[in-house]
Amino acid sequence: MTEPIICPHCGYKNVQHHSICHKCGKQLDIQPSEATKSEVPKISNQTQEVIVKDIHMDFGSMITFMVKWAIASIPAFFILFILGIILWTMVIRLFIHK
Repeated sequence: MTEPIICPHCGYKNVQHHSICHKCGKQLDIQPSEATKSEVPKISNQTQEVIVKDIHMDFGSMITFMVKWAIASIPAFFILFILGIILWTMVIRLFIHK
């Protein structure tokens, strides 16, 4: 098991192979040793991991998640639009009938 990298700015224990602190976002001063240089895969073969508030998911899953939320918001927009029309009509009728 690898040792966590402690951020010199905030003291957060970061996962090894990260160059930016997960908590404060500052650059970590990491100088890889000769042993870890051989372990680091090439960028073209490396998969990207996206971390959203401590939820670990790969890039493709994050895109799918965002598209589903965007599609799910469409019916809510229509419902709020129809409710707005109904309420506006009620307000207008109150002022016209007086």
